Amino acid sequence: MASKNARIKSTKTISALESDAVKTAPKQGAPTVPGSFQKASVGQGPRFILQRAQLQCAMMVASELAGTTSVASDFGPYVPELAPIGAKLTLAAQWSNERAKAVAWQTYARSQEVLAWKPVMEALASLKPAFEYALSRNTAIAAKYPSLALFFGLAKQPGQKASRTRHAKKLAAAASTSSAPPTPGATSATGKAA
Repeated sequence: MASKNARIKSTKTISALESDAVKTAPKQGAPTVPGSFQKASVGQGPRFILQRAQLQCAMMVASELAGTTSVASDFGPYVPELAPIGAKLTLAAQWSNERAKAVAWQTYARSQEVLAWKPVMEALASLKPAFEYALSRNTAIAAKYPSLALFFGLAKQPGQKASRTRHAKKLAAAASTSSAPPTPGATSATGKAA
């Protein structure tokens, strides 16, 4: 029964967030980048800067080039076939359209992300003092809520202890090689600034 109440409460909370301009994230989400993807290198040579008007009419140009049958009579015998250029232009225009949609989606997703996180972080900020107080009285709280403890930064992460140990050893080694810490601006026996 408690699980059902939690689901109902969660649904009500999501509905309340949506009424505050935050929409539920889409189930399909953004597409995943293929695992074999490597960023293309533009390399040497001239860079092409496309104008918005060129992008807008690219599909019409591709269609026009694909339908041309009299290339030699229109442009001369040394002009390459236009149909393959039209096909490449179609592909390029499709990727430009995908990029434009992705940029718009990124802007939208970032806006929704900010709107969604703000009330959550405010609520968690009010929970943190109570969690810290409970933890100071009962350390088993961290075991019962390990993810929450990690979220608040109260759980000991494995790398943190090793990092602190290395730092302490460096400080101890530095202290053993010098009886007094160097003062800023002072020079050593070699004449170098400390």
